[in-house]
Amino acid sequence: MIYRLDHNVSHIIDRELDAELIEFPNSKNVGFRNPELDFTEQIPQPMEFVGNLDVLMRTDYPYIVPTGYPMISLRLLDTLLVAGDFRYQTYRTRVYDEALAEEVRYQSDYTRTDFEVTDPAQYTDRFMILKLLDWTNVLDQKRTICAVRTDDDILAVRACDIDSPYLGLDKIERLVLTVPEEQLPGVFVMEGLTGLYCTDRTVQSCQRAGIVGVEFTPIPRPLYKGARPIPGGFRLLREDQLPV
Repeated sequence: MIYRLDHNVSHIIDRELDAELIEFPNSKNVGFRNPELDFTEQIPQPMEFVGNLDVLMRTDYPYIVPTGYPMISLRLLDTLLVAGDFRYQTYRTRVYDEALAEEVRYQSDYTRTDFEVTDPAQYTDRFMILKLLDWTNVLDQKRTICAVRTDDDILAVRACDIDSPYLGLDKIERLVLTVPEEQLPGVFVMEGLTGLYCTDRTVQSCQRAGIVGVEFTPIPRPLYKGARPIPGGFRLLREDQLPV
């Protein structure tokens, strides 16, 4: 089974996220999901955020803004590597307590002020931004089945070898890979699918390590309407509607 690493936000009470980036020049154009793009020279060291330090202690995978910045703890990184080696790069971060938000961040454009924080109790350096350095392109688009609606609004299925650069996870009815799952790294990215992915091996590794704040969403992703039940939800089509 293939899973996407999603955020378990049950530790967040009366909040919408764990931390928010303090903007830096060109930060809106910086991303870490594409291994082919390198923004190292544009990134401040460390990248700075504002968040609730007490809440952040309850997660290894903070839910942050921008969402395209995969922030993880060292413990989670070690656990992913135990599940299977992969090439990666990390970038240092510093999260200031939200009580200092107005001191460390201009409220007009959310960029950094000159205010210096010297008390280590008012920030944490325990997280890093993770960037994978390779695509793991193992999606068999000729045998992976997607649900689509035809021009006359009839639900149909077809192979996912389409021209669109992204496949909607909601559309995938059957996921087929070109290699055995045992050959996959502890975490990986695939062209055409957004997010970080893993196998059962990584799920078990995280469970043994007591990793918190991560939710593993199986692909095909469970839906909550439709005709064909799978663990956790329903798919759009019945089993007998899928090609063999």
